[in-house]
Amino acid sequence: MVEGPAVIGAVASITQLIDFSAKVIIRLKDFHSLAGELPTSLRHVSSKLPVLSTTLVSICQNLKVNPADSKLEAALLLVFSECREQIAQLDAVIAKTLPTTNDKWLSTSKKAIGSL
Repeated sequence: MVEGPAVIGAVASITQLIDFSAKVIIRLKDFHSLAGELPTSLRHVSSKLPVLSTTLVSICQNLKVNPADSKLEAALLLVFSECREQIAQLDAVIAKTLPTTNDKWLSTSKKAIGSL
């Protein structure tokens, strides 16, 4: 079994990933509402990221009740770290391509073309 502090570390890591993925989900929804539709490259992410977030919540709740052994915890932390990196990259792409309400017409057009 994992000691209390290790479980807290795993749960904290999961919670951070859940919060970050929720931020990206909101950005994807904003993108969709502003642009009318998501670029093809983001559509599959938009449908799968909420599933990942829900799964992470379930894992977090389960770890609080049934702590994992150290090998499983290490494997989970590695997966969470890799997920966090990929979600951060996705967030950066969305930030560059998401039109904002303050964008001028030319900037919005460039972002729309760049998102294809």
